[in-house]
Amino acid sequence: MNDFIESLLEQKPHYDEEILGLKEEITDILLRLDPLAVMLHSMWYARTLCFLFYAQCEGPSEGDSEPEPLTEPELNNALIVPEYLQSMLTALPRDKVARLDDSKAIENAHMLLFDKCGELIRLCYFHKIIEFAQVEASSISSQNEFEAAIKAFQEEASSYQALRGKRYQLLEEEYLSNLLSGQDKLIHTIYGMSYSDVVKGVIALRNSICLGWGNAMNRFDEAFEEWQRTDQSDRDSMHALREKFNAQDISEKLFGSGLYDVQKITGWPAELIQDLSMPSFPESGSEGLAYEINPVGIMPIRNYPFITIGGKAYCFCYANLMDNFYRAFYSAMRHRNDLQIVKTEEAFISEWKENQAESSESAVATLFGKLLPGAGIHRNVFHPKEGVTFSRRKASQESDIVVVFDDCVLAVEVKAGAYCPTDPMEDPEGHIKAFKSLIEKASKQAAATIDYLCRCDPKAELYDKDGHAVASIDMSSIRECFRICVTVDDINEFAARAEKLPFIDVEPGTIAISIDDLLVFNRYFDNPLVFLHFLMQRRRASEHKRIAFNDELDHLGMYIENNCYSVTIDDMLNEHESKYGQLNMVVYDGCRDELNKWFDGHFTGVNGEKPVQPSPEGFYQLVDALGNSGIPNRRLVACSLLDLGSEERSMVAESMRARASGLTPLNCILCLPGLSSGGVTKICLFGCLLERPNDESIMRAKTAATLLSSSCLDAIAMNFVYHRPRENTDVTSFYLRRSDLTDSERREAEKYIESVTRAQSNAYRRKYGHKPGRNDPCPCGSGKKYKKCCLGKGLYE
Repeated sequence: MNDFIESLLEQKPHYDEEILGLKEEITDILLRLDPLAVMLHSMWYARTLCFLFYAQCEGPSEGDSEPEPLTEPELNNALIVPEYLQSMLTALPRDKVARLDDSKAIENAHMLLFDKCGELIRLCYFHKIIEFAQVEASSISSQNEFEAAIKAFQEEASSYQALRGKRYQLLEEEYLSNLLSGQDKLIHTIYGMSYSDVVKGVIALRNSICLGWGNAMNRFDEAFEEWQRTDQSDRDSMHALREKFNAQDISEKLFGSGLYDVQKITGWPAELIQDLSMPSFPESGSEGLAYEINPVGIMPIRNYPFITIGGKAYCFCYANLMDNFYRAFYSAMRHRNDLQIVKTEEAFISEWKENQAESSESAVATLFGKLLPGAGIHRNVFHPKEGVTFSRRKASQESDIVVVFDDCVLAVEVKAGAYCPTDPMEDPEGHIKAFKSLIEKASKQAAATIDYLCRCDPKAELYDKDGHAVASIDMSSIRECFRICVTVDDINEFAARAEKLPFIDVEPGTIAISIDDLLVFNRYFDNPLVFLHFLMQRRRASEHKRIAFNDELDHLGMYIENNCYSVTIDDMLNEHESKYGQLNMVVYDGCRDELNKWFDGHFTGVNGEKPVQPSPEGFYQLVDALGNSGIPNRRLVACSLLDLGSEERSMVAESMRARASGLTPLNCILCLPGLSSGGVTKICLFGCLLERPNDESIMRAKTAATLLSSSCLDAIAMNFVYHRPRENTDVTSFYLRRSDLTDSERREAEKYIESVTRAQSNAYRRKYGHKPGRNDPCPCGSGKKYKKCCLGKGLYE
């Protein structure tokens, strides 16, 4: 045991005593205050912290001094403190209540309460570090690599428990609708309402808690301004003003409990509200139970978002409500089913799980259908585990979703099971079991599907459960295959780097995401080809042994900042190591900040500029034209364009602009390499005005010439036709394979080989400032070194 760990452990009794003392003080204060007043004050506390944070983001006004910066843990207290106080109020016993009756003493008690809560949370964070040290000390003598990984996971997972806000507010309604729509019949049977009524109620609560105070303040400002303009001696005018603005309602929302009244806001039946509520100061409460509550751990209100005070239910803790509502609602349904004996417990659980699987798979399939419009989507299909022939007597496997789009196949497995709800410090086995069930198992199922498809040549058949063929995929046209696991619960911090976790077996290249992430992708990507390019970069990052992200949306944020971000990170690693020595792994965090601003702005009505990769307008014009077309091979061409750096993108945009403006000769060619798992394909771009078309026979001959002057086996040509210099009207394409070229096509192509190689050489010189050296990348785009490719053919000399 090292000195640092030993010194931490020596401090544990002191911190245990100090934390217990703070909990006793907080308990003593709460027992003397009105619970509704406590929760209303907690909302003012949270509101003040949020105001300070956003004021800090805006910076000081002219003449103001720089404020003390608000740390992230302090901001997180805006959510944690109300949750902790509500938890305490639902745990403390009624018989110990002794209310203060002096107004000054009450106000001082409230002020002291929040100081004590802030100090308690600070100490609890530090106490977690001591807990980590205990785990370290207990395993340090016999620790092997696997045990070290478990320990690191326990520490990291435990530290994430204090974070709140799992998904963007803009996406919460869609998330709940996707999952609860399949439970509509069951919900109606138990609560006599539709799933949409449940979702509307949750969203109404969210809006009331998050936006209600600001809306009421705006309403107050409107009333005050109109009051100033009104002749106050005119009775009719004043009566109209009172009719227009309900002063009591505004006052109740600004200073009372009107924003938190569950029944008033949702209109839900009393049974549902009751099942999601815990009473303040229950008769069965105990101080011992209250002392066990950890404000930076799992709190008892996770499944009970409402608190009952004076016979009325209130919802104060927005993040607790939205982060956990789906699972809390399931618990409420199950409890009410048991009370009313609507179904046997086994029948209820079975029906819920079946509906849940159907809803989640349907939602994921729908989202992929929106991301990849026109894709072939096959749900709940079967294939043989071995060989290529399906037989009911042989072992077969079900695939949740198989998506076919252009030259790509996506094998998608959906896991609707709940992630482990326990503390990872106390139950690491449960968490690892959950990972194996939700990610490892799904990744192996997706891998088996891709393995089967790749065994088939050229047709891969997919079957129903009875062995009837329901779909056929031409694998000879497939260049890219993706294995994707989608979970209902968001385990973002670890799913984003699941393949790096040594205690589960996930092959590099597997993409593990949640439905939340898929909802973000659906809102962000408006071009299917850009989405597929992102998936390629995401897969490449997962295959990189030394890159890890703590958040799936950090992958997206990094992609927006650096298109081929794993290559960029690799270059940074190499540069750092050349100066400072070896790095084991680089963990990225905070790359999603611009995405956060964009999504938050949409929720609050401030539609800011969408964060995108900076590129010339003419470049994205080409990518958009490909995305809107239905031509074959468009995905590979778009990805080849999107692989380019900023200088190359500008060069392509300028080159195509010249063609669109009629400033270049007809049939002018621009060549790029198209990289895929199957090798390198030549990409040949042409452009012309609608009234001044290219000659297709010459384009084919020049494309064949680029093919013959390289080592590539095939080539794709794209002709962008412009109505006006800044407006595409159409894209046409053709595909050439070296082995299919006729003698006549070869002779015709030979006329253009010299001019094509000269054009490629000039493009290389413009980029690098010199002709290619022996070890430089070959100008033909093969991806090989010049000495291993065209130097031997005497080209580019």
